[in-house]
Amino acid sequence: MKLKTKNKLVAWVLVGCMIFFFLYTIHNITGGIFNRVL
Repeated sequence: MKLKTKNKLVAWVLVGCMIFFFLYTIHNITGGIFNRVL
């Protein structure tokens, strides 16, 4: 088992989740959906 490959995969997953959460938050604020949910 290659440790470097596993660490790189985990890093990509974390970055992907951060980007998705960031874009999702912006979409909610600009779309006005955020106010309706809260």
